[in-house]
Amino acid sequence: DSLPTSPTKQWYQRRVRGRCKTQIESILKGPAVRRPALIVQSLGDAEQAATNIKTRTPVFLVSAVTGDNLPLLQHFLSLIQPALSKEERTAATQANAKFSVDGVLSVTGHGTIVTGLVTRGTIREEEGLVMGPFDDMTFRSVRVSSIHCNRLPRRMAKCGQSVSLAFHNLGCAVPRKGMVLMSPEYESYCVREFAADIYILQHPNNSKIKVGFEGTVFIENVRQKVLITHMDREITTGQKAKVRLKFLQYPDLVEGGSKLFLRNGKTKAMGTVCEVMKIPTQITPQQPAN
Repeated sequence: DSLPTSPTKQWYQRRVRGRCKTQIESILKGPAVRRPALIVQSLGDAEQAATNIKTRTPVFLVSAVTGDNLPLLQHFLSLIQPALSKEERTAATQANAKFSVDGVLSVTGHGTIVTGLVTRGTIREEEGLVMGPFDDMTFRSVRVSSIHCNRLPRRMAKCGQSVSLAFHNLGCAVPRKGMVLMSPEYESYCVREFAADIYILQHPNNSKIKVGFEGTVFIENVRQKVLITHMDREITTGQKAKVRLKFLQYPDLVEGGSKLFLRNGKTKAMGTVCEVMKIPTQITPQQPAN
C-alpha cells in the first residue's frame, strides 16, 4: 500500500493532473489532430474507446506507482484491432527482410550484437544482408551467424519480432542505433536533408520558430540533432509549416511518410516526413575472416 499523503500534497497532485489533462485536451482539439479526448474511467469507457479509436483519442489516468487504472488500460489493449489489415500483415511478412537497430552490445566470445525489431520479411541464420548507413555514407555486407529471441536461440525471426543478431566477422564496422539491416534487394541510400510538415505542440513565450532553429528529431529508431534550413513561414504554438531539416551529425536512412517528433527543451512538435533527398551509397563487401 502507498503511504498516506498530506492534504497539501494531494491538492498539488490534483492540480498537476488537472493541468496535464487540460493541455492534452487542448492539443487533441487542435488542427493537427482534431480527435477529441475520451477520458477512460470505467470498463464501458474502455470498450467505447476501442470501438471509436479512429474518431476519439482515449486518455487513461494511470499510475505506475499505485497501479491505478492499469486494468482499464489492459482491457482496452485486449479489445483494439491490429493497425494493419490481414492482407497488409501478410504482405509485410512476405516482403524482403528489413531490421531496425535499436541497440548495440559487445559480448565476450560473440563480438558485436545488435538488438531491434524485424519490420519486414523474415531473417534467417546465415542470411546475407546489408547494414548501414555508416558515417562515410556506405553500407556493409554482413552475414547473420545467430539469432536470439527472449534469450533463446532461433533459426529465423519474423516480421514484428524483437530479436538480437550476431554476425560473422564485422571487421572494423561499428554499428550504431538508428541503422538498418536489410536485404540487398532494397535500394541503398542515405539522407542528409529532408522536408517535413510539422505542427508545433508547445513553444515557450509564444515566440516564433525561425530558420536556424535546432532540436532533436525522433523518426522511428533514428534520433539525431537537426537544423531547420528552410521554412515556408515562421510559426509558434498551434501552427503548421513545411520545413526542411538537415542532420547535423551523420546521414541516416529515412523514408517518406514516416512520423516524426521534434523537441528542444520545452519546445515540442510533431509531423510527417513528406520528401527525402536521397544520396546514393555504395555497398562494401564483407571483410574476410582472419
